[in-house]
Amino acid sequence: MFVANPAAYSAAMNTSGNPVHDASATRIFLVEDSAIIRERLLRLFEGLGGVEVVGDADSVPEAIAGIVAATPDVVVLDIKLKNGSGIDVLRHIEDRLPGVTVIML
Repeated sequence: MFVANPAAYSAAMNTSGNPVHDASATRIFLVEDSAIIRERLLRLFEGLGGVEVVGDADSVPEAIAGIVAATPDVVVLDIKLKNGSGIDVLRHIEDRLPGVTVIML
């Protein structure tokens, strides 16, 4: 796993409290092509306090469009996708959203 910003990762993984859906919540976008793993990760993130899942995708084009539209704080990104690579997604979003933290699985 690659963590581009350890401080943001620690904040995103804060497990204290109940789930919060407000402006102060860390906004996460999940990219995973396995439906089983994606659903499990979505349930995990939704159970964390201070975290809001703002979108998910299973393909490169869907991920790029969704991430740009949602402007999340953190992107959890599978490195191997069925129609490309998480690296392709990272290359497209790093210039458009320089402040986003990317965690690659």
